[in-house]
Amino acid sequence: MSCGIKIENCFDVSFTDVSVVGFDVGMDVKDSADVRLRQVDFGDCTTGFRGRNISQLRATSCHHGSIRSSKSFSAIDKICFNYSLQYLRAKGYNPY
Repeated sequence: MSCGIKIENCFDVSFTDVSVVGFDVGMDVKDSADVRLRQVDFGDCTTGFRGRNISQLRATSCHHGSIRSSKSFSAIDKICFNYSLQYLRAKGYNPY
């Protein structure tokens, strides 16, 4: 399995205007806090983002897939994703 970016046991991580293209997993984040993604394009990765035990995840204007029809957005400390169930693995995230 190929992975573009792997982050483990980190705090205060930020990615802005980044493309991660052509991996099995674009970004794999584990045991980390205060992770911010802004305008991250996960290209044609099989899984754009995989997270385990993450607190304070914020993602805005992120895309997954070459057609750019998928988006994520944040609103009032809530993060909403409309394209990937992988995001449900983030600690404390509840879509309902």
